[in-house]
Amino acid sequence: MRKKNQGILGLLIIGGVFIGIGLALVLFMGKDTYLDCSRSSSLCSIYTKDVFNKIEQVKNFDLATLNEARIVELCSTSKKGCKSKTYKTMLVTTKGVFPLTSVSSSDKSSHTEQVNRINSFIQSTQDRLELMDSGNIARMVGYIFVTVGFLMLIKPIFMLILVSIFIVNSFVNKS
Repeated sequence: MRKKNQGILGLLIIGGVFIGIGLALVLFMGKDTYLDCSRSSSLCSIYTKDVFNKIEQVKNFDLATLNEARIVELCSTSKKGCKSKTYKTMLVTTKGVFPLTSVSSSDKSSHTEQVNRINSFIQSTQDRLELMDSGNIARMVGYIFVTVGFLMLIKPIFMLILVSIFIVNSFVNKS
């Protein structure tokens, strides 16, 4: 009986950890990032929206200071060299270089597309640039973790319900 209780406690703990990791991914990394530049206002804004559509202003800067966009390749290294590559879209301004998003990804093609759109806008006379970097992948992974965590909790919760029914029945039968 003791091993069974340890298994149930283990499922409760591991399920809770999975739910916690999933919620953290959804809430902190699952944000959509927007770049909105307008020639008429001479302003660029970077802001994020979370899963609840709460908008958080990240940065505002003058459009005239934007020189170019470029991709930065990041490497997680091991003893054998570059283990895996991720990419970030960087904005180069007269006041410095900063990332479009706080998260890097392995999808180089989406970063290339972002850089091309930003650089084309800089060179053109187009009035407005609206760009979105989606946090869908982080949200999907987070939802998977939450689902797995809840599935791990089904057996312990079911066992708690059965034990509660057994305890209530034993008190009712004594009366």
